[in-house]
Amino acid sequence: MGSRIGRSSLSQCLSALEQWRFNHQHEEIYKRCPESHVKLRDDHRIKTIETGARATEPERVAESQELKAYGVLNGALFFLLLL
Repeated sequence: MGSRIGRSSLSQCLSALEQWRFNHQHEEIYKRCPESHVKLRDDHRIKTIETGARATEPERVAESQELKAYGVLNGALFFLLLL
């Protein structure tokens, strides 16, 4: 089972990257690069990733709750074994 980040974490990362892109687009190295002037959220790949994250959010939350419950159960059993 792999790790998955939530929709809000993904959105926060994209916002930080977009802010960095915006603040640095005027630098000489980026002036001649047309891709550096396109907003990240206008990129179809980013839109696809965000759409997928929104679609799987309920599943991710349910899985997270299940893992939390499993962890609490294991912690309680471990505690009982110590008694």
